[in-house]
Amino acid sequence: MRERVGELGERKLEKMRIVPISDVWFGDELHDGPLFDERIAWILREPHVFWFFNGDAIKPPTIKEIKEGDLDKLYNQLRRKFAPIAHKWLWAQEGCFEGGLHKIKETFDPIGLMCQDWNIPYFRTPHSVGIHWSGNLFRFYCIHGKSQAQKKGSKLNALSRIFGEIEFNHFYVMSHIRDAILSKPVRVSQDPVKFDLVERKQYAFITPSFVKYDGSRDAKWGYPLPSRAQVDCALYKDGDYHLNSSSIATGLIAIEEAK
Repeated sequence: MRERVGELGERKLEKMRIVPISDVWFGDELHDGPLFDERIAWILREPHVFWFFNGDAIKPPTIKEIKEGDLDKLYNQLRRKFAPIAHKWLWAQEGCFEGGLHKIKETFDPIGLMCQDWNIPYFRTPHSVGIHWSGNLFRFYCIHGKSQAQKKGSKLNALSRIFGEIEFNHFYVMSHIRDAILSKPVRVSQDPVKFDLVERKQYAFITPSFVKYDGSRDAKWGYPLPSRAQVDCALYKDGDYHLNSSSIATGLIAIEEAK
């Protein structure tokens, strides 16, 4: 797991948390700034918490707004917010917004530029990531997604349909839908050492967003209220792993933006 985990010094860890951040919609009127700031403050405050980005950071401005410099302003603002936790950023995935901006403004991609400057792996396609820690390998399969499903089961089906196409992973992650949904399917796989068939738990989840429901198109059209629960992947030193979900935070903590 890259040297960032070693930056905890001599503090002994029995568990670490890996947190997704996605569907930020920064610059849009539906962006939930207080919730976003709280999540960043929590990651910064807890030394055993790390994070990854799974797509859709800045809502693309219009061509006119881009020419007037709005995109550059949003990029600088978001960069200042991410800067305090850049040392805990593990990897990033391109979303629909990043792909669109990359086409509109040639080679400019806000997330891609930050990842380049901060030496963070950046992927433009679905990918598998392995975290090595204390003799264990924890595997993540990440996809941003493009599903427009509205029912809870249909949303999860958009993620679970890939199970048969790829090998075992501990966590399967999808975003874009803006509704935190969790599942725990069991998979039979071969033990690479004993060559036995074993049942192994997998966690499949759709990441929460930082997009408000009130005033949104979904609210106007009467779509179900999405879950905005905080989700984190708990990795244990003994090789165990879990997926935790909790309600959104209520007490907001201010953080000093990096200069």
